[in-house]
Amino acid sequence: MKQRCPVVLILLVLVGSFAAAKAKPVIVVPALLEPLSSKELVVHVDCSQAPECEAWGQQAKAMVELWFPIIATYLDTPGWRPPPEILLIFLEMKGVAHASGHTIHISRDWIKKQPQDIGMVLHEMVHVIQGYPPQKEHWWLVEGIADYIRFWKAEPGGQPKINRGTDHYRKGYRVTGAFLAWIETTHAPLIVQEANLALRRGTYSDALFKKKTGMDLDALWTGFLTSLEGANK
Repeated sequence: MKQRCPVVLILLVLVGSFAAAKAKPVIVVPALLEPLSSKELVVHVDCSQAPECEAWGQQAKAMVELWFPIIATYLDTPGWRPPPEILLIFLEMKGVAHASGHTIHISRDWIKKQPQDIGMVLHEMVHVIQGYPPQKEHWWLVEGIADYIRFWKAEPGGQPKINRGTDHYRKGYRVTGAFLAWIETTHAPLIVQEANLALRRGTYSDALFKKKTGMDLDALWTGFLTSLEGANK
């Protein structure tokens, strides 16, 4: 019988070159994401192009090792195998971070400016675990799932304030994450896992939401905005 691990509360304190940073992220492992089984993983850290990032990189490695089995279990699907290793590479680059295959590229300049933003590594780790075929049309959902897991499961409190005039469910990231969280709570408790399965199989269409909730995406978005009345003005 598979056994659930106890809920874990971990405080990741950034040290080394970035010890002066005031903000220290608190990563909470909620009961719904407790690992059901062990997912072995080897994490490599390459700071050869940014040796000053070594201490931060080791903290990121510890976070990946903690969260990988939890998220891999949450996004598990029949026939899927989790990646056996992940490489964290620190370098000078444009942007903040991005995942490619099993490698997460991280901007050395960004972590100097925002050393508390260790959660962005978790977002990119979700992409490594997702392992979807190319999703140009559905990128918003791919990014929404990653931020949903980060801000609703790992870093509670990072939810966005929705702008009714400019935000849309296809905006991706935290906006889509908030939308998914609302659907999960009010209409379809397994919507994120259902979307993950379809995206991984390459069979996703927007009709999934209609099938699982009885409402199309536009109607769901209207309901979501209505639910925010009085909350985000």
